[in-house]
Amino acid sequence: MKRTAAAALVIPAALALAAPAHASDLNVIFQPGFGGMTVIVTETTGYPQQQNCSYTSVSAGGLASLVPPTVRKPFTLPPGQTAQIQLPGIPTGSTFSVQISCDWVGPPLPKAQAGDRPSPGRFDGVQSY
Repeated sequence: MKRTAAAALVIPAALALAAPAHASDLNVIFQPGFGGMTVIVTETTGYPQQQNCSYTSVSAGGLASLVPPTVRKPFTLPPGQTAQIQLPGIPTGSTFSVQISCDWVGPPLPKAQAGDRPSPGRFDGVQSY
C-alpha cells in the first residue's frame, strides 16, 4: 500500500470507548468516524456558568513520524451543554496522552443564584487511534 500526504493528517485521539469517560464533571466520548475522530465533551457540574476549555493530545508512542507530536484545540463549553471537537485524520495505532482542561468564564455567580461553584472540568487519559 502506498503512503500519501494524507498520513500526515493523523489525529491524536482515541478508538471508541465502551463507555463514556467521566472525570471531574466532564463526560467525554471518543467517536471514530470516516476521515477522523469526534471528541464529545459534556459539562455535568450543574453550575450555570460557561467554561473555556482546551483539548490537548501528545503523541506517546506508535507511528510517531506520521502524527503531529502535539495537538491543541480550544473550545467553549456552555453550562449543561455538549461541545464537539473535530479531529481529521486516519487511524495509525498510535498512543496519545489526552488532557481536557477548563476554566470558568467570569467571577462566581452570587450564592443566591448558583450555590457554591465547583471545580472546573478536567479529563486526563491515554488513548489509541
